Amino acid sequence: HPENFFQSYYPQVWKKQTIQYENRYLIKKRNKIVSHVGLFPLIFVMDGKTEVKMGGIGGVATKPDYRGQGLMAKLLKYTIHKMEEKKNCLSILWGSRHRYGHFGWELSGREFEFVITKGTLERLDYLHLINIWRYKGNKNDLEKIIQLHKKDPLRIKRTKSEYSQIFKKTHIETWLGKKGHNRSYVVLDTDKKSIVEFGGNSQIFLETILSILKKMNLEKITIKSPVYPSELVKTCYRIADDWTVRPFVNIKIINLKETIKSFLPQIKSKWEKLNLTGEYTLILKIKETREIVQLKLDATKNVEITDKMIPGKILTLSEKEMVRLLFDSCDRANNSDGILNLIFPLDFYIWELDRI
Repeated sequence: HPENFFQSYYPQVWKKQTIQYENRYLIKKRNKIVSHVGLFPLIFVMDGKTEVKMGGIGGVATKPDYRGQGLMAKLLKYTIHKMEEKKNCLSILWGSRHRYGHFGWELSGREFEFVITKGTLERLDYLHLINIWRYKGNKNDLEKIIQLHKKDPLRIKRTKSEYSQIFKKTHIETWLGKKGHNRSYVVLDTDKKSIVEFGGNSQIFLETILSILKKMNLEKITIKSPVYPSELVKTCYRIADDWTVRPFVNIKIINLKETIKSFLPQIKSKWEKLNLTGEYTLILKIKETREIVQLKLDATKNVEITDKMIPGKILTLSEKEMVRLLFDSCDRANNSDGILNLIFPLDFYIWELDRI
């Protein structure tokens, strides 16, 4: 990467004033740093209340002359141990599926990529060009962006300082649109001509996109979003000319029980909508770690994790199979249990601005 690449793309964690040195793990030889792994504490927020502690991994690097000596493996194992100590539920990273698969990470999650054309938007007679402007550090604009982003049902928790740093990234443009009292914001990756984050009123959102396409003389644009039935995502789905769904992140389960416990409100919500009678017992076990979780779901719509041994078939999966069961919609880990497939995959997403 060119000089200052990390500082400009990831200012919230890579600038001198934002680096958490206690979460940077090194191997030194002859008083020189020869290998490095960075751990970035993250909190995933669902519906504005439920929080999931995670460890993001980034900056994995070994000097060329020292490669092939197992230094990366040593540091990753140490980092996994530190995440266990910190009571993280999950770990996430972006990188080679096969390289990190040896340590239990698996490519998973679900992301929409919509293609929306100017022609389609122009044919919708209820859409009009509106006043749009770029965010350039104005405090009131940042406050509005923060308010809109905090309404998102699936997001990474950000401090005000992190919001400020994130929206200073050099490869993005953040546009705001307004009509009456309604607003929206759209973050455009200028390298890819792709919208990587958005929020606000659904109609103003579409009119903001139309106004951006007109202003930039673009015929189409791609939009990345969670696979989740929010009003904004449903709006994208309704007017998109094309779309794909694909995995977007490598996930490792650090603590299965705490992961299930954190997502319990979501599991309970899905269970309630099934309107089934009788009891259902779900027993999950990870082959490598032997960690086991027992989940009891009953006709009163109660869902609970129990430590008391309950009868039922144990679904034993490898670390990577368990990730696919919980977070992936393509490979159901060879599972034929219809109810299980109605509960999983779990809703989970990380907007591109939070990826490291």
